[in-house]
Order: sequence, then structure tokens, then C-alpha cells
Amino acid sequence: MPRLRFEGRGARPATAGWPGPRSRQILEPGPVSKVSISYPQGLWVSESGGVFFSDNDNRIIRHLESGQINNFATTPKNSNSFGLFLYYAAALVANADYFYLSDPNGHRVWRISRSDGSVEPYAGTGSDTQTSEREAALSQGLAAPSGLALDLAGNLSIADGVMNSKLGRILRVEAGTGRVTTVLSNLRQPSGLAFQSPESLCFAESGANQIRCVNLANRSVRLIAGVGAAGYSGDGGPAECARLNRPSGINFDGADRLYIADTGNQRVGLVRFGKQVGVQ
Repeated sequence: MPRLRFEGRGARPATAGWPGPRSRQILEPGPVSKVSISYPQGLWVSESGGVFFSDNDNRIIRHLESGQINNFATTPKNSNSFGLFLYYAAALVANADYFYLSDPNGHRVWRISRSDGSVEPYAGTGSDTQTSEREAALSQGLAAPSGLALDLAGNLSIADGVMNSKLGRILRVEAGTGRVTTVLSNLRQPSGLAFQSPESLCFAESGANQIRCVNLANRSVRLIAGVGAAGYSGDGGPAECARLNRPSGINFDGADRLYIADTGNQRVGLVRFGKQVGVQ
């Protein structure tokens, strides 16, 4: 039976940027102690150990390596060829060729070349009006795309959430064709996505205060954590009996342990499958 452990609030060691009031349009690269960043969110660790992250208010993807922050890609307001710009990014994932960046306020998912940093819309129309399945991802209306996950074939899963309703869904964009299919619907604000295995896609359902997984072969769904009511309880006990509060980001490590950003409780939860969890 999966067990849940909360890692606690703890101190927040500064790796990059400096705290204080958020500053917009401070775009210059430089040493980590000198660069101001504003609401960093999506994060990706590259094969070489470099860290790429979305600097949300400054609308930049930045690269942190060897104590230096550089600007990798940006679409400044009113100054790119599509007449579009990045608002507040929620997730950043990558394969060998591209980054994929969700933009819930802009109702799009962007694709960024890892070779030259060029940016192009990948999914969404820019309108928050959800549409039914369409052949092309760029014709698919997205309400607030947040969590992203790539499978081994390059297919992109998108959590498209709507607050305070059951209109949330998980979509899948097929690599190569761009065809969109619905994986799950009638969800209450799905957010973080993570593959436990090639067949099992797990998701945080923030509005339902739960973590669940869907079998992509037969669309069956199983509960991982959360009783469905908001709260804070169950530390060290069965994960499905715990109370979470608007969980958002999730991710698995190499030991099949699931980390949960329990946002409303300002905690990070840890689920070990089949093992009792001790203090970390």
C-alpha cells in the first residue's frame, strides 16, 4: 500500500536570484547572485546538469549552469512574428529537440527549439473557450493548459484545467501529426502530470485534492493519494487516506517514489509504493 510522507516546510536555500518584490523586465543575464527572477515555475534539468526554467513575469526561459544565468528564449510583448507573447508559464518539459512550455493565461502551449531558442505556438488558439477534439493542435481551444508530460514517442499530454468546475481534461497531441485526442474529461482542475510507466500517466487533480493515475491502454483510473476533501492529515499513513490541499506539481524519481507539491498546505509530500515511510 502506498504511504505518504510530508517533507515539511523547511528553509528555502537560495540557488539563483534574489528575494524581494518581484521585478519585471530585468532581463540581463549574469551571476546567480545578481540576476532578478520573477515567479520561476516550470523547470527542466538537462542531460549535462544545466537547469532551464521559466521566469514567468519576465516571460523568458532562462538557463542556469556553473553559477551563471543566461537568457535562452523569450517572446517579448508585441515583438514576435506571431503577434503573441508568453504570459505565466506553468510547466516546462523537453525531449532531445524541443522544450514545451504551457501558458495557462495565454491559453497555449509553446514549442521552443533547443538548438536556436526559436519559439512557435504548438497547441491552442489563444482563446480560453474549450473546443471538442480537432485534428490539429493549433485549432484546439484550451482554457488553462498547465501540466505537461512527454512519452517516449514524443506524444505530449496536456492538463487543461478550469477552476471550480468539472470541465478539466487531459489531452494528448500525437507527435508528427499534431492530432488531438482526449485521454480523460470531467476533471476538477487537473494540473501536474507525470508518467509512472509508459502505460500509466499520473495527474494531480487540484480541485479534487487527489492524485490519480490513468492506464492509457484501457483508460481505467486508480487512486494514489488523497481522500478527496481538502485538509492536512495522514503523514506516514496510507496515501489514499491522507488529506491534501490543492496539489499541483508531481514527479517520480528513479526509485519510483512520487513527490507531490501540496500547494495549499505549503508542503512537499512523498509517496513510496509498498513501503512504510520514515522521516527523511
